[in-house]
Amino acid sequence: MNDDTGMTSTRFVVHYDGPVLQAHEIDVKKLAPSLIALSDAFDAVQRRVAPGASLTLKARATQEGSFVIDLMMYLQLAEDLFNSPAVTAIINASTLGGVMIEGIKTIKTYAEHHGAEPEVRQADDDPTAMQITYPDGKTVIVGKAALKMFRDPDFVKNVKDFIEPTRTNGVNSVELESDDDKISVNEEEADEIFEYCHADDAEADTSVEKLHVQALDISFRKNGKWRITDGFRKHMVSIEDEAFLERIASNQESFRGRDEFDVLMRVQTTINDDGQMMKKYLAIEKVLNHESTPPPKQDSLF
Repeated sequence: MNDDTGMTSTRFVVHYDGPVLQAHEIDVKKLAPSLIALSDAFDAVQRRVAPGASLTLKARATQEGSFVIDLMMYLQLAEDLFNSPAVTAIINASTLGGVMIEGIKTIKTYAEHHGAEPEVRQADDDPTAMQITYPDGKTVIVGKAALKMFRDPDFVKNVKDFIEPTRTNGVNSVELESDDDKISVNEEEADEIFEYCHADDAEADTSVEKLHVQALDISFRKNGKWRITDGFRKHMVSIEDEAFLERIASNQESFRGRDEFDVLMRVQTTINDDGQMMKKYLAIEKVLNHESTPPPKQDSLF
């Protein structure tokens, strides 16, 4: 939508989904930081793509869904930009929204490849795009503006904060949709983004802590990671207790999904820009105690 003052606008929908949202309610403590981070991510796009403009993101009445929020983004061009037809033909709210979604898609694809460095070169038929080829042969064409956002530490940090609700129990996915495109990130994909996309984190301290955790998804492949929860957040961690893995492999110890463990966990601690302490679980160094989940009861046939 455009007007005669250099103001353009476009609509977005944010959709949070998961079992705790079936009543169409969400904890404000989860929602507010996520939406603020989304607004900050849009600001990062605006600074890169339209540095002479100002951007406003406003929430509108929710619609039916697990938890759905309508957003309107307004982009006001500076007078010198508004008076340039070449600029106004390129820079508008819809353009920024496209860069935003494509930037998140680029982050997601990179994380899906577990941080494998791709080959990046100029796209053959589009001077505004780059061709990204990953070691497994997957090739994507990405706009240069979106690639800049992928390399922008503020943007990556804000995207992580936006999808943070998926790492708490009960929220399975977050989706951002415009009139032209959409991007959805589920809990497993969010884990990969947090694991492999780093926004120039400050120097971190590492320690070993005794924790009680529950396994959500396991892998016995070499260098495979387990998805666990400590009851508050979900994490992807390595398993470095070779003795425990050997007991599982040799059937000396049985294992079920959702089993619980007392472990010695290697933990990385950083201080974010707001002065808050952030903890990231890296690896289970030793399993101290293993509590197997009892098998489900079967109804008697007699």
